Amino acid sequence: MQAGAGVDSLNDACWPVDLVGRSSGIIAAREQAERAAVTRGHVLISAEAGFTLIDIARRIHARAERAPDRFTEVDCATHDRNGLERELFGAATSSGDPPSQGLETVGEGSLLARGRGHTVFLPNVVELPTSVQARLARLFRDGEACLRGSSRTVPMKVRVIAGGDAGIAGDVTEGRFRQDLFNRLAAIWIDVPPLRDRGQDVPVIARWLAREICAATGAPVRPFTEAAMALMAALPWRGNTHELRTILEQLLTSDARARIQVEDVLARILLQPESVAPQPNATLREARCEFERRYIQTVLARHAWRIAESAESLGIQRTNLYRKIRDLGIPRPAPHYPERR
Repeated sequence: MQAGAGVDSLNDACWPVDLVGRSSGIIAAREQAERAAVTRGHVLISAEAGFTLIDIARRIHARAERAPDRFTEVDCATHDRNGLERELFGAATSSGDPPSQGLETVGEGSLLARGRGHTVFLPNVVELPTSVQARLARLFRDGEACLRGSSRTVPMKVRVIAGGDAGIAGDVTEGRFRQDLFNRLAAIWIDVPPLRDRGQDVPVIARWLAREICAATGAPVRPFTEAAMALMAALPWRGNTHELRTILEQLLTSDARARIQVEDVLARILLQPESVAPQPNATLREARCEFERRYIQTVLARHAWRIAESAESLGIQRTNLYRKIRDLGIPRPAPHYPERR
């Protein structure tokens, strides 16, 4: 893999790196993002930690409205209830007028009273207090609000893009997040699958990130061997693209050999506790051997223990693979015979 290789698809170039790939899950997520970019509906983006949801939200807004200066982020996890209500609605319920004729009340200068073209991004939306959830749900239901201190009503023209973790549906089931608010937001639901479920996308994402890293740091373009990239694709990446970027920065800016080898990758990932979890009392050598044993065993199983194919995938000679199988104590599976009927 060339660190500076181009994007695999012209469509990928339209979206941030978290939506890049060829797997069915990420294609489905990207299709929803495409739909969001041509509509005015509210949007829910859900993903595990390690993805940058604000980049997706900004791209949806920019492609839909061509008005990037009218994008505001309000992190639900860092505001107290009153602060959230003041920023979104203009004032807390307790300090303002009661809803008029069942309509929600908003201040004229509040975020939710702004006109068409304004996008409000709410990361960590599950952290919204229940009172704020109720006010948002009422506003979404009615599509209009009463201006504070006036009998005049204004239509709800602001688009809300909400960000939540991968377990947001469980939060709804367990009552931590309102079902009616979820339904409104999830009319367009972009669910970003974790990297561990789409190893085939890792080489594409790595090319994308490596190009950015080399351009930002001035590091030379250094290719990965096929075996090194196969190892990268097999890793669980519990920190998703954030973790992958960190490893690539270490690999591409280190004073190592011209081509990045399996050994170079192993030396970096063993420093990352989220990537490999050996026994806490294991030495570095023991941890490295355990990971190597599990990785080789996975490659052998993938190739049905065909040694020539497995060795080629690993980038080593067959004799070397036979030696590693013996030295690492990798058991050959027993042959399977179909039952006689």
